[in-house]
Amino acid sequence: MLFALSTLWFLPAAWLLPLWLGARGHLLAVFGVVSALLQCIALLRWPLLVPLMAEAFVSGDPLQQALAEHGFRLSNQYLGVGIGEFLGQLTLVIWTAGVARLLWTHGKAARALTLMGAATLPLWLLGFSELAHTLFPHVAVIETTPIAFMLWEVWLLLLALWLFTRRSAHASL
Repeated sequence: MLFALSTLWFLPAAWLLPLWLGARGHLLAVFGVVSALLQCIALLRWPLLVPLMAEAFVSGDPLQQALAEHGFRLSNQYLGVGIGEFLGQLTLVIWTAGVARLLWTHGKAARALTLMGAATLPLWLLGFSELAHTLFPHVAVIETTPIAFMLWEVWLLLLALWLFTRRSAHASL
């Protein structure tokens, strides 16, 4: 439950970061907020649905077991693959690309951050092969999503550090 809810910590950054970087309107911020919400909803299947299906599966009744197994596959495909991994990550890719584009106009240090954020984008897109494989088994899986997430998290931390030092420098003037 806590892991699912931890995605909501991204909401303030998703909303405020584009505005701090000079985005006009809130469309980019909406992509980040929607990403966090979709990924939270998808992850909530684990504490909310899976225990019920597991209980039915261990009941020993063959019909209950078959229904539980089918329910698990359906919820995993719809909530996990469709909602969380595809829509949640796609909106995160759009948000990241937009933030990286905004960063480009903020000097040399920001340009380095732009390139680091942009470097995660092809990894996310290649990682969608895993999702496609669930529908089309002949599609090769390219396991880049975990790498994309780890690099993205480092990028986000460096971005926060850059913002903090930038804001501190402006505050002391």
